[in-house]
Amino acid sequence: MAIITFGSQVALHQPLASASDIHWQDLSAGGMTPLGTALQMAKAMIEDKDVVPSRAYRPTVVLVSDGGPNDAWEKPLNAFISDGRSAKCDRLAMAIGADADEAVLGKFIEGTSNRLFYAENAKQLRDFFKFVTMSVTIRTKSQTPNNVPEASVIDIQPVTIEARQDKQNSVTQSSSTEDGGYW
Repeated sequence: MAIITFGSQVALHQPLASASDIHWQDLSAGGMTPLGTALQMAKAMIEDKDVVPSRAYRPTVVLVSDGGPNDAWEKPLNAFISDGRSAKCDRLAMAIGADADEAVLGKFIEGTSNRLFYAENAKQLRDFFKFVTMSVTIRTKSQTPNNVPEASVIDIQPVTIEARQDKQNSVTQSSSTEDGGYW
């Protein structure tokens, strides 16, 4: 697992290491969103066979962002999803906040069977990473570890944008019929 942060600057927060060897250091969110530079760093790591050997499992790349990049991100994103070894990665994205730019994050997962996940609170973020962990765990124990399991195979269903919209619709309908909407 490796972690690249991209707030006011892009940094390799956690170099690639086995999950059991990682000593967690807290992350902080804020600042700008230099997505293009972060994608270039991630791509460089994936393309470097000394960092990610050919015999390694197919990488899973998780993008957690508000989807509001403030740098030249289009070319680095297109290169990441279209060229070289990074194009073969499984890609997941989580939109953070109610005003997240779903179009930018959707481009990151374009061409995969993955849906865009959404978090407005810590529980949804935790559930998403449980899903990611279970997905990777299932793959490592599989006879075909480079095949990505569908979300329905995993018993954790993170909140998606579609589920959030369905929930909002049902809350709107039920609030008008129950207790004047106070609950």
